[in-house]
Amino acid sequence: MSMSADINTSTSASNTSGSRLIPFAVNLWLVEGPVVSFYGFPYPTRMAVISIPDSSMDTSTEVSKCSWIWSPISLDDELASEVERTAGPVKHIVSPNCIHWLFMKEWQDRFPQAKMYASPCLQERECAAGLKFEPVESFDEPHPSYAAEIDQTVFDGGWPKEVVFFHKPSKTVIFTDLIQRQPIESLTGIKGWIMKMDGVGGENGSTPREWRLLFRLGRKRDKARQTLDHILLDWKPEKLVIAHGQCEQSNAAAVVESCLHWIPPKHNEYRH
Repeated sequence: MSMSADINTSTSASNTSGSRLIPFAVNLWLVEGPVVSFYGFPYPTRMAVISIPDSSMDTSTEVSKCSWIWSPISLDDELASEVERTAGPVKHIVSPNCIHWLFMKEWQDRFPQAKMYASPCLQERECAAGLKFEPVESFDEPHPSYAAEIDQTVFDGGWPKEVVFFHKPSKTVIFTDLIQRQPIESLTGIKGWIMKMDGVGGENGSTPREWRLLFRLGRKRDKARQTLDHILLDWKPEKLVIAHGQCEQSNAAAVVESCLHWIPPKHNEYRH
């Protein structure tokens, strides 16, 4: 049986010390953000902060640390100070897919020295105007400045294309929207009913059904299975972080396999 992380999706979540950074693993914290509207549906926001060695510094005498930010949430002075005090200067800010860009400009303005990394298709979107991203040769390969600690791969074939990350020291895999496990109690009214029908509620939540259909129509089932096998068999994740809903402190590989049950073994028909 897996152990669920003590992470919820409220806008006021914090740990017992009053810090907004909630420890999840060694050198990895989660921060809850405000609820935003996505086509009229309420979505809580969450970002991850990882402290990694600062490859831009001379480490001949001591190891310098810096912050790597995944899916940044709304920024204020208090949060900016706490992130740098806890994890080191902000040097890397990543968008995991072309939907999770809303607060990147705030972070770029506050931390102009930080490198910004786009997700597939984000740079072509009008919303990305004014954002300055690092050049990327392949979204399937981590940038050399953080590759020693964090790996990545792309789930291609649906919409949006999502970059999945893996924090090597803590064996934590980080999904964004491909796995959604919204708290059932939060899914109320007609919109909540629709989200339940879409398969994104509770611990068995998964990928929105219309997104699954895009993988099928795009004939990318084998590619999706290949990517999933890489995550499960090569990375062997033990912990799971997701943007929307319940994270897991253990048994991550089994949870990911279960949540992505719609991706069949190669050459088999879809089970759902």
